[in-house]
This record gives sequence, C-alpha cells and structure tokens, in this order.
Amino acid sequence: MSSKAFASGISLLELAITMMITAVIGVGVSGLIKAGAEHSLSERQHQTMRMMAMSLIEDLRFDLRAADSIDSLGGGSNTLVIHQAGQTITYNLDTGTHRMTRTAAGKTKTYNDPSVFLSNMQFSCQTAAGSTTTCFQNDPNAGAVLGGPPTVIASDGTPKAVLVPNLTVTAALPAGGGGTVIDQAFGPPSFQLTSFSFNVASATEFQ
Repeated sequence: MSSKAFASGISLLELAITMMITAVIGVGVSGLIKAGAEHSLSERQHQTMRMMAMSLIEDLRFDLRAADSIDSLGGGSNTLVIHQAGQTITYNLDTGTHRMTRTAAGKTKTYNDPSVFLSNMQFSCQTAAGSTTTCFQNDPNAGAVLGGPPTVIASDGTPKAVLVPNLTVTAALPAGGGGTVIDQAFGPPSFQLTSFSFNVASATEFQ
C-alpha cells in the first residue's frame, strides 16, 4: 500500500469492508428487534385469549348453578338454552364466524367481539384427539365423578351436567397464510382450557 493511502487515513477496500460489517450487524440487530416485537405480540394475544375463555366459563358457572332446567342437548350441540327464574339464557357458537355469544333479556354479549378484540379471534371446542366437536354436551360421567352411578339425564328429561370439551380460542392466520415468523414456525397463538363439566343438580363443578 502506498504512503499516499496511509496519509489519507483509509483505503477504499477498508471502507468497503467496514460497510459490509456494519450492514451484517444491522441485519442481525433488526432481526432480533423484530423477533422480540413478535414474541411480545404473541404473549399479549395469549393473555387476551385466556381472558375471553375465562369470561365465558365464569358466566356459564353462574348461569348453570342457578338454572331451573336446560333444554335437551341430544348428542351434543353448539347451542345451550338455560331456563332460570322465568328467564331464558342462550349460549351459541356460530360455526361460520366462530363467535361465541350469550343472549339474555334481549341483550347479546359476544365473547370475541371483533369491535373490541382482533377480528381473527375464534372459539371452538375439541376432542382429546384435537378434532372439532360441539361445545355443549351431556357429561356421561357426571354422577360417577360425584361418587354415584353415571346419570346423564334427569327425570324431567333435561341434562344433569353440561360438559364443555377443551374450549379453545385461536388467533387465526390471515387468508392465504402470512402471520408472523413465530406463527409460521409454531402455528398461530391459541389458548385451551381443560374440559369443564358443570353439574346442575348439585351446583358443583369438576374437570
């Protein structure tokens, strides 16, 4: 290298190497910041989904403990009709929009209301194997769990216990895929509660 290059302080080659190193470091830092932001978003979504699920369970717990009767669920249903002190309370999962609602006295509460939460929040219920199933079912082990013989249907034909199998809230990916890097690597964020069973006759609850 000539003395003129040393006199100028830095050569073009040294400048190019410096710029390349700076660019590599910049890309790495940018990736870390993005990953951190996406992880924070995923955590917030998980907390929101947990709040939605627990809000539904708390309302069900209150309504079923005070229930006078419940309409037949047949082999399972996404609609639960509760009769309570002359009032009818209806829970419904719309399998098209995946929105869960509670309607009573002409007022409807949507647990994953798109005007309040992100519009991609979806409710579903799942079997132990992970396939979709109805959200309100007769619990075949209701009596047995409480120390007696299994008794699914009361003498008046209504269920003695309502099973909510693996209530799940999921943040669905946008149409066509996409989502964050975390979504693509691990799937969309979701929150699931262990199956709950609410025994109407004795006002008890078990999992």
